[in-house]
Amino acid sequence: MPVIEVTNLHKRYGETVAVHDVSFEVAAGEICSRRRVNRGPLLYTRR
Repeated sequence: MPVIEVTNLHKRYGETVAVHDVSFEVAAGEICSRRRVNRGPLLYTRR
């Protein structure tokens, strides 16, 4: 059972499509977070 589930995510900025129909699941223990310093990913996943 996932702790995070995203289904059919869409994001637009005006006429620009940034994300179209993205779906994913994250299981417990797969996310390692870190502090952002104005760039880079917000979350990393363990593999």
